[in-house]
Amino acid sequence: MLPGPDYVIVGIDPGIVSTATATVIDTRTPEQLKNVTVSQGAQIHCTKTYMKSLHDAKRKATFNMRLSGEAEARSWNIEELEGTIEPISCSIDIGQSLGPSWKQLGKSVLNHVHSLLLVQEQLRSFYTARMFKIKGYHRKTAIKATRNKAVDRIISASGLTEKWDENKGPRPVFVVGDGQFGSSRGPVLHQQFAQALNMLVVYVDEFRTSKICCRCDSECKAQGRSLKCSGCDFNRDRDHNAATNMARAVLMLIQEEAWPDALCRDFDLETREFFSTQ
Repeated sequence: MLPGPDYVIVGIDPGIVSTATATVIDTRTPEQLKNVTVSQGAQIHCTKTYMKSLHDAKRKATFNMRLSGEAEARSWNIEELEGTIEPISCSIDIGQSLGPSWKQLGKSVLNHVHSLLLVQEQLRSFYTARMFKIKGYHRKTAIKATRNKAVDRIISASGLTEKWDENKGPRPVFVVGDGQFGSSRGPVLHQQFAQALNMLVVYVDEFRTSKICCRCDSECKAQGRSLKCSGCDFNRDRDHNAATNMARAVLMLIQEEAWPDALCRDFDLETREFFSTQ
């Protein structure tokens, strides 16, 4: 159990779109949830800038070669070479069974591999070039910076802007998934910010947090970025649902020293029973 009587739990899911979402729970009034959404539109701008520069680089990188079916060699850019790769396609055989046509699938795979082998050297030389790696590195760095800023704004929007001490009410607990902010190079910016405010930083297992309804623990069906519960028909944003599940899981850990059954890896959602992992 976490030390201390009262906490403000901030469960956060930064998402992969233009907003970062969080759910705030006060252990003194756990039934009252506060949802916080912060725009991180700069992250989309970073991606658009990267895609535009990549598109320009593909058009500029040219190779003089002759492909099968061509009378003579000519200049090809990367986009044109990628367009010569045949996609894998498979139709449904309505005759004797409602399954795929395996013969047609095998032929499609062979055509795909053959067309890919013709241009693999050119594509490899482009995608392993230093220029391409640098562009990718700058994009990841920019996205990470905008995400950290969004997380910092969520902490501020949750009312947690002053360094906590024992005379300032409940202690804030910052809850994130263990797969969201992992870093082998030490603490990242948002973790340093949270610890500077004397917040507890808790990493939790994200298993099923985006698939289980935060109200009734039933399995949800994805509808784009939204979820619809199969049990109570509750509609909710996917990231808000994950943030609420993580916050409530830590609340249960504090109050009952237990973890929600539906979020356990050895819990069967259909039978609602635990199974042996041995």
